Amino acid sequence: MQAFAAGGEKTFVDCKFYSYAQTNLAGVNFYHKKTVTAIVQDEFRTAIENAQLRVKYYGGAEVGTDLTDSTGTASIETQFTKWITDGSNVSETASRTIQVWVTKSGYKTFYYKDYIDDRDDPLTLKVTLEKNRFREEKSV
Repeated sequence: MQAFAAGGEKTFVDCKFYSYAQTNLAGVNFYHKKTVTAIVQDEFRTAIENAQLRVKYYGGAEVGTDLTDSTGTASIETQFTKWITDGSNVSETASRTIQVWVTKSGYKTFYYKDYIDDRDDPLTLKVTLEKNRFREEKSV
């Protein structure tokens, strides 16, 4: 553990060690990150390629966007906390609540909102996008 905790920058991605680290190790800057993944398919369970995954902090900054690949999967890494272990500075994002949109032309938009805690697992959403259907009306 000495080599790991010997100072510098440490990033925890989808890790539950973070809470212990912030209170028991000194001289290290920690970055706490969680991954948001969307697996996107249509109503027939066919993967949708090039759908846009967009993640934003609730009431705050944009986290990022990503396009789904041929398997319908896209991922974005979010950063919730930068913690400087001398105890002088804890820098959190404005919100741990995230908003997620999945969009694709010709389909209805998917929306999801959730609070992410330190010890939560990575967020994986299985998204089924419905096609936009238009009802034709007779003209008089």
